[in-house]
Amino acid sequence: MNRWRNIDDNLLKDAALFHGRLAPGLYLGFFMVKKARELLGSPEMIDAVSETVKCLPDSVQLTTPCTVGNGWLKVFDYGNFALTLYDKKTKEGVRIWVDLNKIPKDTLFYKWFTRLEKEKEGDEEVLLGEIKRLNVKLFSFSRVKVEIEKGKHLPLMACEKCKELFPVKNNVNGLCLSCQGKGYWKTIG
Repeated sequence: MNRWRNIDDNLLKDAALFHGRLAPGLYLGFFMVKKARELLGSPEMIDAVSETVKCLPDSVQLTTPCTVGNGWLKVFDYGNFALTLYDKKTKEGVRIWVDLNKIPKDTLFYKWFTRLEKEKEGDEEVLLGEIKRLNVKLFSFSRVKVEIEKGKHLPLMACEKCKELFPVKNNVNGLCLSCQGKGYWKTIG
């Protein structure tokens, strides 16, 4: 199945279901992927990197064959609204971002993107319209060579306390990160 998708009504319906709504950042991401794809050409296999956890990873997952689950999409929480698409073999690709200098300062999009104003009820349609009108004019890009090591299957061991398997590299005195008190959760019942 070819997962490259164009921006059309079907994508927008799927996006609203997948993401929860057709958010401005999600919609903006579709245009970023489209432009990056045009610049990249047609390598046989690609990988992707999103430099934000907000909206952009879903744009990539909905329009490319790259997902977090298949490992072809890496998400780094740098806080930049930027993405990179690159050839799996050569590691060469295109990094694209929203260029603040290219955003017209008299637009609601500028106020929203720079967080000068919070999105209010009724703003969403205006923002989507501005994104559609401005789209590729908002972006800058550079050719890049990606330096990400391929993920390896790490050796595992059983935690002495909870008995769950975890990567040996996280071992301290036979305990996994959670049992070391470094987990993201605590049992409440």
